[in-house]
Order: sequence, then C-alpha cells, then structure tokens
Amino acid sequence: MFISAFTAPMSPQESVFLHPNATSVALHLSAWKNGGCPISHFVVQHRPKYQSQWITASEKLDMPREIHTIRHLSPDRDYVVMVTAHSEAGLTQGEYVVRTLPASAIGTEYMNPPTSSPAFGKRETHLPFYKNVALVVPVVVSSLVILVLLFAIVVCFRKHSQDRRGRHDYDNRKPVGDSLMMSDMTKQIPAKSTKFSHYTCPAGLYMI
Repeated sequence: MFISAFTAPMSPQESVFLHPNATSVALHLSAWKNGGCPISHFVVQHRPKYQSQWITASEKLDMPREIHTIRHLSPDRDYVVMVTAHSEAGLTQGEYVVRTLPASAIGTEYMNPPTSSPAFGKRETHLPFYKNVALVVPVVVSSLVILVLLFAIVVCFRKHSQDRRGRHDYDNRKPVGDSLMMSDMTKQIPAKSTKFSHYTCPAGLYMI
C-alpha cells in the first residue's frame, strides 16, 4: 500500500503573512508551507469587510515569487483577504481580516519598504486627489452650499433695494398729485360762483 508523504499547502499566521500600509497590503507568499509538494500558483481576492462582492487581484499568481501587493485601498478601513494556494497535493484556502493604516501614515511606508524581489519592488502608487471619493465629496458639497448661500444673499439684497426705491418714488409722486387736485378744485369754485351771480329774474315775475 502506497502512502503519500505530501500534504496540501499550509496557510501562515496573519502576523507574518500580511503587512498593511495606508493604501495597500503586502502579502508575503513565501510564508506559506508547501507540505512537501511545491506550490504551483496562488489566487488572491479581497473585499471591504462589510461588502459581499469579491475583487480578484489575479486569477493566477505563478510561483516562485515572494510578495504580492494589493493596491488602491482606502486608509483606516477593514478588508477581508482570501488566498488560495494550489499544488499537486491539493489546495488550501486562507481567509484573513486586515485593517489599513490611517491616512496620516501615507508616505511613511517609503521609510521602511518591505523586502521583495526585483519584479515587485515598486513604490506604492496612491490615488490622485480627484479620484479619492472620501476627500472629493465633502469639498464639492461644501462649495455648493457656499454658492447657494451667496446667491440667496445677493437676491435678498437686490429685492430689498428695489422695494426701497419703489417706496421712495411713490412718496415723491404723491405730493405732486395732491397739489394738482387742489389746484383743479380752486379753479372750479370761482367758475360756479360767477355763473350764479349773473342770474336775473325774468321781468314777467314782477307784473301783477
């Protein structure tokens, strides 16, 4: 009876496997034990902790390689990383929860970069400001609120100025109209009195 001495790959502890930065997580693939049979490749997936959809970093990471880096993550956020190691003896799936560093740590990773092979020794590339939704949305909303307030102040000021101008014009026209009416009345009164002063009684009324 033949008994195989090979076993499926064995997943490492999180402390030696995962090394997070503010916007990335480095996976030390060399920390996996091959169980006596060389690991042929890895499949790496990740997702935010409170979301269900997985993001596949690579369908197949061929060996040998020491480090794989998951990039473009958000600072100070929990992620779930699932790694599947394949060998001729079988496969092993390891699931880890890791939290990225706060935004204040951005840039400090360059002071102590992880040791890696030449193919994976590139620096971290961070998202531009205009692509970082967490920063852009508050700035845009604040700008819109300020613009709306400024517009409302301008409209109210213009309306108040127009109301004051209208009242001033009305007050200026009112005395002129009153004086014209009084002048017309004074002209009409003498005309009526003159008409009655020339009235004479017919001569026939004095005859008996």
